[in-house]
Amino acid sequence: LVAGGVAYAGWLAADSHLRWAEVAHATGWPQSLAAFGQSLVTTLLMFNVRGDDNIRHNLAGQPMFNAFVGLMLLAGLLIGIARLHQRRYRILLSLALLMLVPAILSAATAPNAAHAIGALPLLVAVAAIGTSYMLELWYATFPINSAARTTGQVVVGVLMGLTAIHGQAQYFRAWAQSIDTYAGYEEPAVAAAKYATAQPYAGQRFVVAVASELPVVEYLQGRRPTATRLEPAAVTALPVGPGARQFIITAQARDQAARQLSLKFPGGKLRPQLSAFSGNEIYYVYEVTP
Repeated sequence: LVAGGVAYAGWLAADSHLRWAEVAHATGWPQSLAAFGQSLVTTLLMFNVRGDDNIRHNLAGQPMFNAFVGLMLLAGLLIGIARLHQRRYRILLSLALLMLVPAILSAATAPNAAHAIGALPLLVAVAAIGTSYMLELWYATFPINSAARTTGQVVVGVLMGLTAIHGQAQYFRAWAQSIDTYAGYEEPAVAAAKYATAQPYAGQRFVVAVASELPVVEYLQGRRPTATRLEPAAVTALPVGPGARQFIITAQARDQAARQLSLKFPGGKLRPQLSAFSGNEIYYVYEVTP
């Protein structure tokens, strides 16, 4: 009986381990202690050293904080750890760590700024504690020299103003006006879906896109799609018959779709549509008239 119980317990442990491995693989969670440690380190370093490489979440690779805020964050963390005997510091640091858990578990995409967004305001509060402490040290150094105390306040104010200017330039110029940002947000699929929705057409209409773009088109078309979504290979399965047809083709699907359309529905002309931002060809319209 004892041997049977041990064997059964071993089988359960092995089975649960395999199931956990399957879940970890499907969700992107760390599958080993080493992977967890690496994800933890990269997540903690993304605020001061190297940030998220995903252009959808961040200006690729840039730390979440600039040098001033990053240094104040480190100072605030040291102060918080030194004052853990006070409840407010325990609560603040515990909540910040808790909000970082989704990012730490996202080992496949670490560091992941989107999954750490809940921790961001808490870490800014920690940085504010560090800034406040530095001012306290400055005041303690010059307890009666009002000019020196005012100089310290001005320096911190200037650094905070430069931080705001840097953030504005980084977000509204460097990130928002980057061609990589438009590509990261699937500009061709977005533009094709908007064209299919906004431009009326009496005949049959199709949006031809690669597999990764079709969910974007589906989402933007909503519950009442105005066009049928297809991958390029599916064009060959369309029935040939009378009636006008319009194919809206994304740039990634152009080559394969154009070959299929020229054989299946000859006589049409491929008209390129340009990006309003970059001027690049992002989708094409192919029409066949009866």
